[in-house]
Amino acid sequence: MAGVLIERPGFLASLEGLLGEALGGSGRLVFLGGEAGVGKTTLAATLADAALAGSALAGSGAGLSVRRGCCDSVTTAEALGPIRDALPELAAAIDRADSVTRLRLFREVREKLSAAPVLLLLEDVHWADEATLDILRFLGRRLAGTRLMILATFRSEEVGRDHPLTVVMGDLAGQPGVVRMQVPALSAMGVRLAHVPAQPESLADPKQTIVNLARKSRKRAVKLGLVPEPGAGISIGPEYAAWMIEFAQSQWEPLRAAANGTAPSLSRTLQAVKRLVRAAKQKYDTH
Repeated sequence: MAGVLIERPGFLASLEGLLGEALGGSGRLVFLGGEAGVGKTTLAATLADAALAGSALAGSGAGLSVRRGCCDSVTTAEALGPIRDALPELAAAIDRADSVTRLRLFREVREKLSAAPVLLLLEDVHWADEATLDILRFLGRRLAGTRLMILATFRSEEVGRDHPLTVVMGDLAGQPGVVRMQVPALSAMGVRLAHVPAQPESLADPKQTIVNLARKSRKRAVKLGLVPEPGAGISIGPEYAAWMIEFAQSQWEPLRAAANGTAPSLSRTLQAVKRLVRAAKQKYDTH
């Protein structure tokens, strides 16, 4: 079951579209990057749930199977560990493979993934072993004619210029069907838009509303900064003012807020500022 999808409907729609193309016979390999905790896993799980339910594909995903593999943060990663997770029926072949027979194994993996519609989810490929990166490179060059979509997630902050995954993505950059997507960080509050009041100026206690929104946030730092501890005897968290300043400086768009009609007092203020600017300009021009 997928978690709550926050601020990501556009990315989900794009992934659904790519999956539909893949199941139509144009295979896709999608590298989905983003910071830790930004929602990549939730996106992948939501896509899988929607695909299996048929809601994303309007019936084109008949017989679809979802395979999952995960890379682990260990000193010595098992060769092809996530492929073993995703395709346990090939475990014996993986065990037998060595540097000489690995290409034969890669062909066997592609044949297995091409036999029927498949969504292959590979998580945390920034930790992938060399062989797993090699098979991604192999499959990325052989997507044509398959009903396969590979969704490989990675932490962008872990992938530097010389990282092996960066090299693989660079090698595949010009290949048809290979896509790279970057999930941006959640907004300051990180809560569902449905929870945000449409008319904030009508609120009896805006400050308390913000604190209550923070209680629903998926971002731990938001909760710690904006929500007071039980029994603290205060109505706001210790970093409330700092968070509001940060929001105003990096997130707030006053012109947009004034234009959409949700902040009448802001609209009046901006109009008054414009009148003052015009009056000052006229006074300056007459001298």
